Amino acid sequence: MDKIPIVEVVWVDAGLEGHQLSIDDARQINPMPRKNVGYLLLKDKERVVLCAGFIKDREQKMEVCDQTLVIPRGCIQSIDIKEN
Repeated sequence: MDKIPIVEVVWVDAGLEGHQLSIDDARQINPMPRKNVGYLLLKDKERVVLCAGFIKDREQKMEVCDQTLVIPRGCIQSIDIKEN
């Protein structure tokens, strides 16, 4: 496997409340600032794809991605390379 950089992505996620709220309380919900660190699998115009790690599949034939995260580019504030 080629060397895959480890990055920190600072981004803004959608806000969500899973319970009933008054209209006034619902208007107070804000987007959630986030930071994720992971292996940078893809970075293009539409998205950044990270994974937390790699594991062997059940048949031990190949490595597979563990905990893959897709972040829309429009939500990203910064990408910082931690290890190349």
